[in-house]
Amino acid sequence: MVKHFFCLFFASLFFVSSLFADDPGEEIYKNYCASCHENELLRAPDINAIKSLGKAGIQDSLASGSMQEVGDKLREYELNTLIDFLSMDKKSISKSNNSNNCLGSPKINSEVLWSGWGNGLSNSRLQSKSNITTGNLKQLHLSWAFGFKDAVRVRSQPLVTEDAIFVGSQSGHVYALSLKNGCIWWSYEAESEVRGSIVLSHDKSSVLFSDFDSNIYRLNRRNGNLQWKENVADHPTTTITGSMATYQNLLFIPLSSTEVISAINSEYECCSFRGGMIALDIENGDQVWRMYTVPEPQKTGFNITGTSLYGPSGAPVWSTPTIDVRRGLLYIGVGQNYSHPSSELSDAVVAVKMSTGEIVWSQQTISNDIWNAGCVTNQINCPGEHGPDFDIGASIILSKLDEGRDILLVGQKSGMVYGLDPDRRGHILWQKRVGRGGKKGGIHWGMTVDSKNVYVPIGDLPEQIDIQGEPRPGLHSLSIENGDHQWYKPAFPVCKQEAFKCYASYSAAASSVEGMILVGSMNGMIEVISSDNGDILWSYNTARSFDTVNKVVANGGSIDSDGPIIAGNHLIVTSGYDLYGQITGNVILVFNTKE
Repeated sequence: MVKHFFCLFFASLFFVSSLFADDPGEEIYKNYCASCHENELLRAPDINAIKSLGKAGIQDSLASGSMQEVGDKLREYELNTLIDFLSMDKKSISKSNNSNNCLGSPKINSEVLWSGWGNGLSNSRLQSKSNITTGNLKQLHLSWAFGFKDAVRVRSQPLVTEDAIFVGSQSGHVYALSLKNGCIWWSYEAESEVRGSIVLSHDKSSVLFSDFDSNIYRLNRRNGNLQWKENVADHPTTTITGSMATYQNLLFIPLSSTEVISAINSEYECCSFRGGMIALDIENGDQVWRMYTVPEPQKTGFNITGTSLYGPSGAPVWSTPTIDVRRGLLYIGVGQNYSHPSSELSDAVVAVKMSTGEIVWSQQTISNDIWNAGCVTNQINCPGEHGPDFDIGASIILSKLDEGRDILLVGQKSGMVYGLDPDRRGHILWQKRVGRGGKKGGIHWGMTVDSKNVYVPIGDLPEQIDIQGEPRPGLHSLSIENGDHQWYKPAFPVCKQEAFKCYASYSAAASSVEGMILVGSMNGMIEVISSDNGDILWSYNTARSFDTVNKVVANGGSIDSDGPIIAGNHLIVTSGYDLYGQITGNVILVFNTKE
């Protein structure tokens, strides 16, 4: 699955030729970067998105971020020349003339209005703490905007309390912002990009988060001081994409990988990463248990260059685990294998014992889904018979049927939705196709639910794909009871559909409050939709520039990954995404119904 990463391309050095090129930096870019960043199938940021990072952001990415593997292979001259080329004639969007600091500190006992990724243990993304209704919805107005420095995307779901918003950024900064006016209570700089949601400790005194380099941090909630930091990687390509979850004294961390991209390198021994979960003690960061979704990889042969091949591998966990307190279980969705042979836990829902990490049961929805990024580049490490890359990347939802029985709701990149019975080892109660599906979804980041229906955002982005059926990007409503289709609302277009960067499509996770569903589109639109019939009740185009309270030059763009939420009197959304030619941006917007 090609998801959330800069492209990492390993090529032969062309040092001499670069010395004689009209622009040596451009030559180095062509030799090391263009094959990936100009390949839309890899979802890599295009050159304009890279340049928008500014010199400092590009340096950080090549030194310690998602492009470090490329930076490590360049000579000092080449590295500096490449950075100069990518940052020339481009002003960083991060310049700030005003720190905009708050007085005092956030309250330790303030009520939590939106918790973690899914707003609760069940990952329902349902909001009960809302003062925004269908009656006052049209009173919503933009209260303030905050710009993230050194960023061209925002993908950290905000944690919201009565007085603060806690949110991470591409630059690695984590901010505690005033919910009232966006001033900064405190900030902390992590080692690399913070993609997931900030979560609270069980005693609510601390906040915890992960970064791209698999570091886990615990900070004091009031002042942002570091309490502990641990690295959980046991493989060089380990990263953390999904948000973490907490219960009592345990912190549950989903493990994913950039190895799916490393496989492009013909000299890379593909593949050996093992997806899974790890549990840490919140008090001190000690490991409690670790589980894997694939067995220990074994040598399986050689590729055409003579490089050793290994497997099984992959089966990463991209999303936030769902917590079932009554059964003492975690539910996780798993991705595809990277190399042969396939394994039974890939593309599956897996139930894991919370206390020990023991696998209790699993339900696989697609078998033999083996894929890596070599399949859309040089083919060298691509499995001979490769799969469609149909991860279960969205968090599982634990919900209830009318008679009180529990049901697990599962969305997959294939465009399929499943209802599973947790009391019968994940037995499939019903299944329904709502989208064509594809490597980019189908169902990409997350669904939401109320007492009757599950609401399914569909991406179905334009791509070359061997799948029959028409794309159905938009929002679908299905009955929780039996999967019956209630209504379909197509994504609202704001420009010509052939303009891919503003394609009308819902990839970001949806959220809900009574009578309303909130979605964000690839074209930058926020839409509030009636849960009764799919009518649009309110909308706002975020794809423009904003005056920010911290004076950072900022604009909105595509909404992907985390989607809009409601918390108290506020509607909150992050805007801007840089993959596969989307509209870049670096802003969080806070709307209010009050003056």
